[in-house]
Amino acid sequence: MPESTLTRYKNVGLVGNGGWIAPKEHQGASAQVIDGIVAAPAYPFNVLEYETVGDAIARTVRTYTGKDGVKETVNTFYSDAVDGLTTDQMDAILRGEVADVREEMKERLAKAHRAAAEQEAEDITRKLGADWRSMDDDDRNEIVEAVMEVDRHDAVGILTHMTEKQLFRLPLGKTIVEQAAGTGITGIEFFDEANADAQAAARRQVLLGIFAEHGADPEHPETVEAARRLVEDGPKDWSELTVDVAWNGTLHEARIPSDEFGRTNPDGREFEFVGVTVIIHDPYDGETVDAVLPTLKARATDRNPVTVDTPDKPGSWSAQSGRQHRGLTPDEFRASAPGGTY
Repeated sequence: MPESTLTRYKNVGLVGNGGWIAPKEHQGASAQVIDGIVAAPAYPFNVLEYETVGDAIARTVRTYTGKDGVKETVNTFYSDAVDGLTTDQMDAILRGEVADVREEMKERLAKAHRAAAEQEAEDITRKLGADWRSMDDDDRNEIVEAVMEVDRHDAVGILTHMTEKQLFRLPLGKTIVEQAAGTGITGIEFFDEANADAQAAARRQVLLGIFAEHGADPEHPETVEAARRLVEDGPKDWSELTVDVAWNGTLHEARIPSDEFGRTNPDGREFEFVGVTVIIHDPYDGETVDAVLPTLKARATDRNPVTVDTPDKPGSWSAQSGRQHRGLTPDEFRASAPGGTY
């Protein structure tokens, strides 16, 4: 290419095959020298004129189209700078409320994001055969800004997959007393010592009905035994208490699906368990009991979501029972397809 052409393009231009060209001093290990000019054809261009090398590389980052026709993106996720999700953030993700968590993470990790984008920009510059260190600040900033514009990493989505297993709880419907009232059974709310046997039988009947509605066989010996244990060894008063399924699992598998606009799937998500723990827990006085059901189904929705049960939560079951969540992994676990965007 004639020197006059190089001067016209102010040190950067295009060769005929769409490769990027720069003065020889910007030569990289993988670049090709053409008439004293370096060509790095790995990143094709659609524009013929650039003010500086930095401008050319920034335009490449913004406009490059891969072989499949999809706009090229970079992933600058910076796991070394991430402390992880808080309990409140995990609960929000489980409810499908991802947008607010994304904003929190964006503010919290702004500096780390910039540092990761700078490293990505330097790597891209080197691959294109230019010398990052010899560029002035304006050129470097232009490339970094371009990287941040096309960066499609999702810290929340990545952390959702990276977060270690947690202890989850999901109520099997409304409170036990409310569900009993729907079947015409009353008198189970507060312990009645004078009619303890009849009340215990009524409570067992209610629990077996709840389990049956959630896919369990109410006549299976293990199901019957679980109902007996929950009634005889559990809290005396059942006012406002629920019966919950509790298990050790991953955040990604337990969350409610949501789309890119934050809208949750109205059908929620269904879980199927084999050999799973159910609990009745009174957070006010700490009375608690658990039992194992052979089979169970449960559905999480935005109105009845899965929650994380951690010792740092006031009145949590794990704190008051002393149970370790790693011992609560179901024998088998299946979750309906998550949908959503991450």
